[in-house]
Amino acid sequence: MFETYCTELILSIEEKIRGKVIPEFEYLPGQKSPDLFLSYGKDLIVIDFKAKRFQMNDTLVRGNIEGYKKDVTGIFITPAEKIYKHLKKFSLLKECRIDIAKYNRIHCIIVSQGSLVGLSEIYREMDNLIREKGFYDELPVRTWNLLSIDEYEVLVGLLEKGKNLPNLLLRKASSEKYKFLSFNDFLAYTQEKFSIPSYIKKNIREWTEEMFGNIQ
Repeated sequence: MFETYCTELILSIEEKIRGKVIPEFEYLPGQKSPDLFLSYGKDLIVIDFKAKRFQMNDTLVRGNIEGYKKDVTGIFITPAEKIYKHLKKFSLLKECRIDIAKYNRIHCIIVSQGSLVGLSEIYREMDNLIREKGFYDELPVRTWNLLSIDEYEVLVGLLEKGKNLPNLLLRKASSEKYKFLSFNDFLAYTQEKFSIPSYIKKNIREWTEEMFGNIQ
């Protein structure tokens, strides 16, 4: 499963992350939290995984506006609404594994299967929609981020190297030059060095050894 793979990536480097990893949990009967949290002192990272992608041919190539709106809603807006509702519920609970009151900054990340590299206008429109819905207003949410799976893998590689993720996300969001770029485009412009996570390298090595072993 997509969510399982994404969670395992983070858990594989948990000891190297500067923040505390908090997996999905049930905070009320039948109500589960977003998929993953990283707690960095006064900063909270909220991550949710969605096995969806933009329908590139129909939406972007042929210019199907209705299809485009449906994609933006399904991939980003609806997951953002769910995350925000969860966070608001956390803030009202007397006891919760995530104590919203202790955080000055919250950063939300939605990970999908597709890539939007080079499509800055889509990021700009998604930010406008988020603002219209008030998802920066009642809680100390500072950044909303949409990452593709390959960008998420890069992010995990940065975490494995000890990078401070809240600082990186704030740097991107606070710059007019970078805020509407994809995560990979941002890293390219800022010349941020990254590497493939060791978890992926290990799986590739084992798969290669097994494949060539079967051939022999």
